Amino acid sequence: MVSFEEQRILNIGQTLDALMTADIHSRGIIKPIYDNMFAKVGKPLSTNAAGKLLEAMKGRENPIVLIGTGFLVKPTLRPETDGPISSALLARAVSILGGTPVIVSEINSMDVLRAACTEAELIVADTVEEAIERPHSVALVVMPQASRKEATKEVIDKMLSLSPAGMVSIEHPGKADDGKYYSLLGYELKDWPGAVDDLMDLVGEQGGCTIGIGDGGNEAGMGFAKPELDHIVPYGSLIGVAGTCKAPIIASISEYGAYALIAALEFISGKKVLQSPDLEERVLRAAVRAGSVCGCSGRPVAAIDMTDIEYIRSYVNMLQCSVSLTLKFSPTRPFFIDFCRGADVGEPGSCSGGHGK
Repeated sequence: MVSFEEQRILNIGQTLDALMTADIHSRGIIKPIYDNMFAKVGKPLSTNAAGKLLEAMKGRENPIVLIGTGFLVKPTLRPETDGPISSALLARAVSILGGTPVIVSEINSMDVLRAACTEAELIVADTVEEAIERPHSVALVVMPQASRKEATKEVIDKMLSLSPAGMVSIEHPGKADDGKYYSLLGYELKDWPGAVDDLMDLVGEQGGCTIGIGDGGNEAGMGFAKPELDHIVPYGSLIGVAGTCKAPIIASISEYGAYALIAALEFISGKKVLQSPDLEERVLRAAVRAGSVCGCSGRPVAAIDMTDIEYIRSYVNMLQCSVSLTLKFSPTRPFFIDFCRGADVGEPGSCSGGHGK
């Protein structure tokens, strides 16, 4: 029988997963991908990933956590808002949890990431070594185009030499079976993608926790849903990513999956790491001012995949509501958790409080 706390984590995980996979665009592909991943993982994706990352960080002094992100939008090749905002906020969470975050992305994303991280209450260090030495810091590392093999190897070797506890990729394209990068709509992403997916694969081979977060199947780590992924999404046999990860997260928007991960980290760790709706909005607006655009419209507006900031604020608020109410409710109504885990809940009417005695 699982413990009370283990069951409570399973329950909150189901809630966070339900929120992050609400198919707000009504695309029809999120639930099939989620069902595939859940069947293979055997537990809620959000809390599974958070638990694995916290376990990987535990016992290490100032553990390094790599975060890969960045999806450039044609024709401007500016980074879309889906990815950089949550990368900055996850970096903030990692820092509060005692780790050193290092964000890896293409050169086009650097201005946006610097602005987002600064607004997310982090100091942007000039080097990884400086970030390790100074608290509340994050390092930004440029990943060259994958075609620049020597430069790419140099960056990857440097990152692996840090012995990272783990790596999270958020909305970054991954290579398909033919070795090319594709958009969800089926066109090839030429010239700009860096080998963030290769880095994550090698971090996993080195023993680190790897978490891939996506919203369509063409993102790094989404190969976890193979081979079914090829038939779940349009053009799946072409764009479906080959590389996998140890803990996948699929969501209606990749940012939503990353926020659910942060909420799960807060619940399991007991440390306040989930951003407030106000901080969420400030980081998003800072990123837009620095050059980020909505991935669907290409416009420099405070939106993520056409989802305006007012709705994003509501989503973050619901995540915090779920975490807070679970912590308040479960001690006063423990029989629900006990019932789920198969423990004795006592005779009817024996519970006190509320509508009880």
